Amino acid sequence: MHLRFLAPAALLLATACSSTTVVDGASACDGAIGVAPTVVAGGLDDAVDLVDVGDELLLTTSSVVSRVDPCTGAATVIANDEDIVASAVAGDDVYFVTTDIMGVLSWLHRVPLAGGEVEDLGDIETRRIAGATQGLYALASDEGAYRIIDVTDGPGGTQLELDGADYGRRYALHGATEAGLFLRDSYDAGGPLPMRRWAYGAEKTAAVPGSEGAIFVDVDPAGFTIYRESSATGGGIIRLPHGGGEPEVILEGAALRGQGEVRVLAGSRDAVCWRGLDTGPRCLSLGRATEPRVVDDTRAGPMVLRDALFWLREGSAGTELMAAVP
Repeated sequence: MHLRFLAPAALLLATACSSTTVVDGASACDGAIGVAPTVVAGGLDDAVDLVDVGDELLLTTSSVVSRVDPCTGAATVIANDEDIVASAVAGDDVYFVTTDIMGVLSWLHRVPLAGGEVEDLGDIETRRIAGATQGLYALASDEGAYRIIDVTDGPGGTQLELDGADYGRRYALHGATEAGLFLRDSYDAGGPLPMRRWAYGAEKTAAVPGSEGAIFVDVDPAGFTIYRESSATGGGIIRLPHGGGEPEVILEGAALRGQGEVRVLAGSRDAVCWRGLDTGPRCLSLGRATEPRVVDDTRAGPMVLRDALFWLREGSAGTELMAAVP
């Protein structure tokens, strides 16, 4: 294990919140963010990830990991590196993955969220990582065999071998909470399958009732926002508690027609937002609006939904961190 030290440096990113028009009292950051798209920060490198970390956002680009005040754009850099391709938070630490120029080899690094020593934890066989208080976990695969591994302190042993390597099963890692690690099973069993939850240390995964047919998933502290495509389940966007149950239908499949494709979701108890591969975000404010609205028509990257929606997009001078109330 190798240690590097980067002193936390406070800086103000290129642009702070500008004034916006507040409609129907909908605002955030003491009124600085309204329903119109607001540039919080600009001039950033290629976007990799955006994560909610309490009062701040964790912004990861291809070369910098930083904590950002979502209202002012003030940032504290906690790590610099090259070719960063993934990041996650586990407990009080930030983990990020770097890769070689060919994208063949990958290395895992750890730094305190508060800033300090950057630890080089060694090579890692996958970029698919997710963290919670219990630690950092990764989904690895080899010739169709999928494994959950504990990488909290570096490449670790297998925690669980997933079923179905001989039947063409493919798993996707969708996130982690205190309740466990959440996976989607794409095996065609003649009908839509539910998501799977692995409770930390358990000997097998368990189905999440009500999640059948999940295609795209956002995991937030209150539950799931799920986009499902299936005639058997009715399709559309639903909300679901972490433990599963009866889905709350947010938008039926028919209501999504003409609302753009769904590829990335961001949800909460108060709103649901989504975007396609080449589109900007659209949102539905639950209890305050009856139809979705186009928040921004510029192609968007990672999104985080708090009291406002925050997202990354390509601007004329690099990547921009944007904000708007759904």
